[in-house]
Parts: sequence; structure tokens; C-alpha cells
Amino acid sequence: MARSITIIQNEDLQDRFLRNRISLDNLSMRYECAYGKCVLAITGRVHVANLAYEKYVFTRVTFDNWATYQDYQGAWLHTGWDGKGDIFTIGFVRPKKQEYDVEFAICCVQAGMELWDNNYGRNYKFHLEEEPISDK
Repeated sequence: MARSITIIQNEDLQDRFLRNRISLDNLSMRYECAYGKCVLAITGRVHVANLAYEKYVFTRVTFDNWATYQDYQGAWLHTGWDGKGDIFTIGFVRPKKQEYDVEFAICCVQAGMELWDNNYGRNYKFHLEEEPISDK
């Protein structure tokens, strides 16, 4: 199952980047299989301002309305399109094969600051069906 579905595509990427110095570009999901086991992977791209050489990017995700959450570390991909920032990949997997209301925000720690893209204080949210990707 190599099919991928875009969940979020931020049309106001540049505005978000200028305001917050961090911005989610897009988020998609697809099944990834290895050694006979498949997981639903949610992956995306994040633009981060270049305020310091060292950056720690992570996605804070909850599947239970913030009763618990987990942080997933991002990875540097390449220098940004304008030379003033960097592009990171983010990702996380669905814990179990069941429906979830997923909520998350993205953070970059650099130069002693935390920069958050939390969708203007609303967090990013989507509903995940038990079988979100079909072959149809």
C-alpha cells in the first residue's frame, strides 16, 4: 500500500513562518511496511528560522485529548528555500489500529527559545479512521 493522502497543506506557510519563525508545510499519511508488519505513518515537513546552528525540532502529539502525550523528534532535511531557514521532517505513527482524534503542535528549541507552531493556538487536529487509506 504505497498510496499517500495529504492531511494538511498550509496555504499561508510564508505568513506563519514570518510570524512564528516555524511553520508546518504539509502533513500526509501512508502505510509503511517492513518485515511483514505495517504501520500507519504520519509524516510532514516543517520550515524553521535559522536563529542558531543547533536546533531541536519535535512534534508533541496526543491521541487522547491531552490525558497523555508523546514527543517525536524531527530530522534535518536541507536548507530552506530562502536560505534563512532549515527544513525538517517530522513523523509519528498511530499507536493501535483504531479510530483516534489526533491533536499536535510542533516546536523548535534553539538559541535558548522555544518556537511553536500550534495553528494559532488551536493546535492541529484531524480524525483518524480505523482504515483511513483504502485502495479504492
